[in-house]
Amino acid sequence: TGKDEMRIWKEQYDKAGNRHLRYIQYHDGIRVEGAELTVHERNGKIHLVSGNHAANLEIGIMPQISYEQAIDLAMAALPAEMYLWEDPKAESRYKERNKNEAATLFPQPELLIVRNDPLKNNSTNYKLAWSVVISAKLPRRTESIYIDAVTGALLQSKNMEHACGTVNFWPDFETTFNGEQFIEVSDESCYQNFVTEASYDDCVL
Repeated sequence: TGKDEMRIWKEQYDKAGNRHLRYIQYHDGIRVEGAELTVHERNGKIHLVSGNHAANLEIGIMPQISYEQAIDLAMAALPAEMYLWEDPKAESRYKERNKNEAATLFPQPELLIVRNDPLKNNSTNYKLAWSVVISAKLPRRTESIYIDAVTGALLQSKNMEHACGTVNFWPDFETTFNGEQFIEVSDESCYQNFVTEASYDDCVL
């Protein structure tokens, strides 16, 4: 519709010199999570478009739940004795890693249009939601919490934790589209720091 647009996000070239343009869908200026299309060019001409988009969306974009309320609701969904942003060392490390003194692990909600049921792509399945990444230190946990921006209900949560393998064990991970997949970790520092320094803030994307 006239309310929808595909904004270019990334441009890449493969080894053969083919160009790949990745677009993200926005509806009324709000990003539609997971709605992405990649245009593949060969010899300067489009030969394939892959991905998916949300068609025929009819959804309001005015949240009834405020930015601050979204943080409170997300924290209530993931209670902790201590959150990672309350750890000065973790906050300092995060600023250094991002080369930005203003960077913080404190939750920063993003207003999105999300698919409530990941298996259904019909227009009525999409909702306006706040996505809030919460990183807890005690107990250790990082999740992306989705709060209905109209009702305040918890829609879903996604585990954002990563794990390192050891020399004798490689972990499997649940992927979005390809089930459980074997992941091989090759960074030796990961082995050395497996127990105490698994870098919780690395989980914040």
